[in-house]
Amino acid sequence: MKKIVLSAIFAIVLVSNITSQVKFGVKSGVNMSKFSGDLNNTEIIYGFNAGVFGELKLSDKISLQPELSFSKQGSKFDYNNESPGYKEFKMEYINSTFMLKYYLTKNISVESGPQIGFLLSAQDIGLFDANAFILELEEVEMVTEVEDVKDSYKNVDYGVNFGLSYEIKKKYIISARYYLGFKNIEDYESFSGKIKNEVLSFSIGYKF
Repeated sequence: MKKIVLSAIFAIVLVSNITSQVKFGVKSGVNMSKFSGDLNNTEIIYGFNAGVFGELKLSDKISLQPELSFSKQGSKFDYNNESPGYKEFKMEYINSTFMLKYYLTKNISVESGPQIGFLLSAQDIGLFDANAFILELEEVEMVTEVEDVKDSYKNVDYGVNFGLSYEIKKKYIISARYYLGFKNIEDYESFSGKIKNEVLSFSIGYKF
């Protein structure tokens, strides 16, 4: 009985000690994303990110920062022919990230760590000339077409992040981060190449 009580006290003290070293926070920002891989003529599109995080200090220089965030990202694709128009692939992910941070100074830190993303939605938004293939018509009639293509992409993505952060008064955080996807995310039957996510993000955060 005494051992159980002592073990319980030790566990409570340990959890309390860890909790006292954890700082929780929220952050939000803008994404600049595009596809890389075997798809040509891709361009950047803009989206946003928002999430929560907790920072556990391991020492004065090193900390761990798990995160859970929502990300709106994708890519733009220009048609490689004489017809005007483009396609935008807009995707939404829930990302789970685990960053290792190293403080170069009290305010500046570099960070890196793995990320796994779960696909929520995917849309193919096309803008094209409806008369492009009608030789008798020279008039341009631009049409927008939106298609749900979630089934054409894999449900899980993973990769690695590299980032830089600047803290103000140990409360406010300005961050820049680059995500490089490792996994082929496309699942089209008619496409045999590979497509991967790339995201450059900028965010502002607040630690409680």
